[in-house]
Amino acid sequence: YEEFFKIEDDIERISKTTSMPKWIVEELMKNNEIKKVEEICKNSNIKPKITIRVNSLKINKQELIKKLKEKGIECNEPQEKVDDFLILEKIKNIENIDEFKKGYFTIQDISAGQTARILNPQPGELVLDACSAPGGKTTYMAELMKNKGKIEAWDIHEHRTKLVEQNAQRLGINIIETKVKDASLYDEKLKELINGKKTVIVSISETYDAYNEALDESYSIMLEDDEFTVLFESNNPLMSSIVVVLPVPLA
Repeated sequence: YEEFFKIEDDIERISKTTSMPKWIVEELMKNNEIKKVEEICKNSNIKPKITIRVNSLKINKQELIKKLKEKGIECNEPQEKVDDFLILEKIKNIENIDEFKKGYFTIQDISAGQTARILNPQPGELVLDACSAPGGKTTYMAELMKNKGKIEAWDIHEHRTKLVEQNAQRLGINIIETKVKDASLYDEKLKELINGKKTVIVSISETYDAYNEALDESYSIMLEDDEFTVLFESNNPLMSSIVVVLPVPLA
């Protein structure tokens, strides 16, 4: 193992010492210095802590902290200044506790939740999540919208749309409508939404390979008339996220 650290080629050395595929290292090297790439790859081997998102539709953060501590579960605020999230310690079989079953919280990574935060959907808006399953970001948007408005949630597989429906039901959300739909195929009905003068928000998150193979082409079509504005884009090779907003007021 010590011989790996003597490899002169940076990409090969980082790949072998951190068990990271070479193609990921190569992608990271395009926008980062070597030290930063090494840090990212090393951190990817660290077991993450369990983070949960408080469901503000049912309970506030302090009330949930109290309930969890009564069960002997240690709760801590994240170092990052993020609302609605907690870090849990000393917890096993988290999906079996009453607070989870009652929909008081969802297990979600903080970085995943920030996609919804950056989008900042408002109550009464119409939101299109074109790659929604299993529903973590979709349900968070619904919570931020105070369960008012409508979210159309797409996925290419029916069994995955069922996961979105199950999560929404547990969390007490009723503004999500799921559809089995392929986001890589342009839908002319989006034009009708624009003409109807409603606020249209498109949120797509996919893995790197799927993004390159399908979603890139979809967006080149959807953006060809400059009718949409790209609000946020992250091309991290581990996860690509795009949020597209059409800022048209509700009728």
